[in-house]
Amino acid sequence: MANGTGLLLCAMYRSPRQGPDPINFLTEHLDDLLTRHRCRHVLIVGDLNHHMEGAAYENLLMVQGLTDYVTFPTHERGGTLDPAITDLGEDTVTCHQLGQVGSSDHHAILIKTEVGVAREEVVSRTIWLWDRADWSSLRKDLQRTDWGAILTGYADEKARAFTERLKSLQRQHVPHRQYTSRPTDQPWFGYRCRLAAERKYSAWLRFKRNPTLRNRTLHREACRSMTATSMWAQRRWENDLRSKLCGPGVGSKTWWYQSPGNHPPSH
Repeated sequence: MANGTGLLLCAMYRSPRQGPDPINFLTEHLDDLLTRHRCRHVLIVGDLNHHMEGAAYENLLMVQGLTDYVTFPTHERGGTLDPAITDLGEDTVTCHQLGQVGSSDHHAILIKTEVGVAREEVVSRTIWLWDRADWSSLRKDLQRTDWGAILTGYADEKARAFTERLKSLQRQHVPHRQYTSRPTDQPWFGYRCRLAAERKYSAWLRFKRNPTLRNRTLHREACRSMTATSMWAQRRWENDLRSKLCGPGVGSKTWWYQSPGNHPPSH
């Protein structure tokens, strides 16, 4: 959804002779389902035959704060058997009766919800390749720097000038790349994994264009490298997370959010 939350869609069928158990299950466990799937809102649709279990149905609406927006007959005999139950506001949900589908004795229902679309936010950061830095040239530039001309003014001004000079030399002598992470990335999927994935994809394209034995071998090697890099990254992330959760000052809220089972799912 546009605000970053999820909408849990439940498509449900309750046979006329099934009793109130399915409805009671939703009453008791809907909060658990929302938490498990990391959703804030819910929309329940389907053939519930709820007219036969009025007490259980009304209890579901009352306990969970839900509203049925189907106010018209959904059956050829005039009954309303197919609700659209949600906790979304009435200004965001509209329901319309459509015609019958095939040999069904139920009318189709068109449900429109204004949930918006969550925009994928990306985060970029600079990866510094320190092992490939030209330290000799960096030292020479530091020695040639006219510090007397740079470090002027008050202490905070000197500190800023000193920092900017170091950052400028760092950009000149230390190779670096921009790395962009996306919300759909696994938490352990970092820069090395991205490079391994790019090498694997390049090897596949090369083999696809020219399916020689050598290119096949190179592609298989890239696949093995991707697997090994991913396993290394996962172990490293798990060890770092374990150390963090076992450290001092970790409250229950931090522990709950950082635990692997409570992270938002990746797609």
